[in-house]
Amino acid sequence: YNKYVIDPNTNPSSISLTCTGRTEYRYDYLYVYRASCDSGHNTSSASRLTSDSGTIDISTTISSLSASQCVYVVFDSDSSSYSGYNFSCSYTSYGGSSSSTTNTYTSLSGSFGPSSYYNNQYEKYIVHPDDLASASVSCTGSSESSDYIKLYKAYCSSSHSTSNSSFITSDSGTINISSTLDFSSSSYNCFYVVWDTNYTYTRSSNYPTCTYTATDTSGNTGDDDDGIDPMLYII
Repeated sequence: YNKYVIDPNTNPSSISLTCTGRTEYRYDYLYVYRASCDSGHNTSSASRLTSDSGTIDISTTISSLSASQCVYVVFDSDSSSYSGYNFSCSYTSYGGSSSSTTNTYTSLSGSFGPSSYYNNQYEKYIVHPDDLASASVSCTGSSESSDYIKLYKAYCSSSHSTSNSSFITSDSGTINISSTLDFSSSSYNCFYVVWDTNYTYTRSSNYPTCTYTATDTSGNTGDDDDGIDPMLYII
């Protein structure tokens, strides 16, 4: 009796589940349940959604999940033991929690990007070295077609809040942004990148990454940095 609980921390509104394989027909079963889940992923008040035995072919979407609900799969076999029987399951969650964070970098060079990928993310990365004259920015990676990396120039206050923003460029899917920003003859004194995702998808790896090298009005550049990590402020 093996139990596999699917309870992402993003509280998805639906989960698409696929299970394939082979078990001993009429003796070993795979069951799928909708249940209530507590913060420790313990289940209660479960209702069986589907089951299969023999040639396993389960493909189902569990919709209208509440924040306190989850899905779990049970493999229930008899006492006999046979070789050559196995199964595998995969799932994708949709919908769920949102987040909004802001990070500020004051070094003349650095890198940043999301450490997670789920629905309704809005992460803002502000680059605000003193006396910024120019900057080269590169962003690479991949996203779903509805999720974007966006680049802006802006005016930053002493507390690193942004105003008077000017959109530069954006990309999604196969992300490939490469821009050189000039601040010598404008009222802008910083730039920022936004990671903006929609209510459609979650992913556990392969997030976009951005790097930058800046020059200040005294001619100092990020290439002159001594290897010390950029200062980071969490707002």
